[in-house]
Amino acid sequence: LTTYLKCKLRFYYRYIANLEQREDISEQIDAPMFGNILHQAMFTLYKPYLSNVITAEVLQNLLKNDELINEAIDLAFNDEYFKAAKKSGYSGRNIIVRSLIEKYIRQIIKVDEQYAPFEMISMEKKFSITVPVTLSDKTVKIGLGGKIDRIDKQKDQIRIIDYKSGSDKMDFKNVESLFGDKLDDQNSAVFQTFLYSKFFAENTNNDLSIVPGIYSVRKLFSADFDFHIIINADKTKTLVADYRRFSSEFDNCLSKLVEEIFNSSVDFTQTDELKICTNCPYKQICQR
Repeated sequence: LTTYLKCKLRFYYRYIANLEQREDISEQIDAPMFGNILHQAMFTLYKPYLSNVITAEVLQNLLKNDELINEAIDLAFNDEYFKAAKKSGYSGRNIIVRSLIEKYIRQIIKVDEQYAPFEMISMEKKFSITVPVTLSDKTVKIGLGGKIDRIDKQKDQIRIIDYKSGSDKMDFKNVESLFGDKLDDQNSAVFQTFLYSKFFAENTNNDLSIVPGIYSVRKLFSADFDFHIIINADKTKTLVADYRRFSSEFDNCLSKLVEEIFNSSVDFTQTDELKICTNCPYKQICQR
């Protein structure tokens, strides 16, 4: 969905024409691989506490357990990188990458310590929903699915947390902007957490606040770090304290988006935002 919002033609190449993107395993770990390793390591560390309350004391003891943290990182490297690259052992810049991942993991645990106690509901769990759309005067249901990094319960709220290893923004202008074609107004990280919140809401009988949040690892070290997403409109900043306040508008925009994708009269056009083309694997095909 975010690919379509950024460039309809790229969406066509990838998901309609099925032109697979090349997956080159290089000596250096790229951003997606970095994120995969971080996700896997956090999953391994927190897995023993699933469906349990995690206290500050538990997290303090975890921070002291160097062996456990190192094992989780090495396991993640092995599963996500070494097997694919058909190699073993750290070398070159990967030594630095490993050290950086450990630093981020420890900071995530320290941030969690501030929010403890909380109950870990699920991690890396797959959810699916159906979205009703009108096609050729008929209402059909289109399936959507995704894997949510982390869902926890803290006090009287459910937090939908997405780990981000890039420089993702924590704010957005309004729901409509998430579906717009202006790159500066789009925010794929917020779009993703809102979609995940919808997944959770439609798959559970929950009456608590559903709070979408982002753990941007590059911002975790700020003294004023806050996981909340912020509405930044008309020079006024407001925390998103409950997804359900925006669910109706988000549902309408999502249905229109999916309906447009399946509308045969809507062309898969090339984006006008040249920044998007910089790292596009299909730029040679469309001569950008």
